Amino acid sequence: DVTIYVVDAPSSALERLGLTEGATREDVRQSFRKLAAAVHPDLHRDAEPERREEMQKRFASYSAAYHYLIAH
Repeated sequence: DVTIYVVDAPSSALERLGLTEGATREDVRQSFRKLAAAVHPDLHRDAEPERREEMQKRFASYSAAYHYLIAH
């Protein structure tokens, strides 16, 4: 199964990355890198399968928010 995360508003993307309105591109980049490292499936290969699946979903969510904010 593939889950596609859609970000349709800057506020939801900022919230997903733990940021507030007025965050700079550098803030977005730093927050994404920190959050992504904590859940990147390739960095946690020894995790239980259920945990890896949750990490993959969170990573995809953070990635969608990051790409939305960088593009807008």
